[in-house]
Amino acid sequence: MNGFVDLLAGDIDFSKIIESLEAVGYNDYLIAEMSPYKYYSDQIIYNTAIAIDRILKDNKHI
Repeated sequence: MNGFVDLLAGDIDFSKIIESLEAVGYNDYLIAEMSPYKYYSDQIIYNTAIAIDRILKDNKHI
């Protein structure tokens, strides 16, 4: 294991991240650099997309 977890499974307060991005006027792409799963490696794409959608929706950006 490499110490990384899926988005939302760790201890990052994403609402503070979004607030900080807004504070500096950032309004562009968000990119998640994730480690692939050992098995069914394409599943990380779906899980990450769902997590980003949730982060943005909870912060009223969708």
